[in-house]
Amino acid sequence: MYHQQEINGSFGGQMNFVRTPDARFENLADYPFVPNYVEVDDADGGLLRMHYVDEGEGEIVLCMHGQPSWSYLYRKMIPPVARAGYRVIVVDLIGMGRSDKPIELGIHTYEQHIKWIKKFISALNLKNITLFCQDWGSLIGLRIAGDESYLFSRIVVANGTLPIIKKGKNPFRISNPVKINCKLKNVQMGESWFRSIVYSEYREKQN
Repeated sequence: MYHQQEINGSFGGQMNFVRTPDARFENLADYPFVPNYVEVDDADGGLLRMHYVDEGEGEIVLCMHGQPSWSYLYRKMIPPVARAGYRVIVVDLIGMGRSDKPIELGIHTYEQHIKWIKKFISALNLKNITLFCQDWGSLIGLRIAGDESYLFSRIVVANGTLPIIKKGKNPFRISNPVKINCKLKNVQMGESWFRSIVYSEYREKQN
């Protein structure tokens, strides 16, 4: 069983979250990296700890994972890219990997994750970033690159997208409690999967 340690508002805030014990990350294959952390506002008066891998020196390559994954996804990319003369930074999104995991599902909105990554970039003073992103990392990363393009020099997208959304619409909003569409079966990965999952509730409301 995957046990987690619950810490309730220990940094002065009211948000409840879980922090996976360090022991759960010991002896992982091909993952010898030293953990690094920054603290970001939890949007409720407290702080959340965000984990990242930081290897090598030189121009910055920021890798962003998707769902359901964490920095472990890039374990085989980090060493060769670092050896090539780059500083490789791989962040764990809030709620995943070694980063803190808010219990309240409603906090995990698209906009909130964008704010957390913006604060992460600001805390590390990252500039001239080469962004490598995939899956939800692309939706978050590409939006930030659009908002703050002066921080980015290159973008590499793998299995990613950034859909055009009509003004005033937000298909990424998470209902509370979360509603699962059990009618969706055998959908393919890629754009068709994205439309089926993310837009299912949105389309129903429009029809």
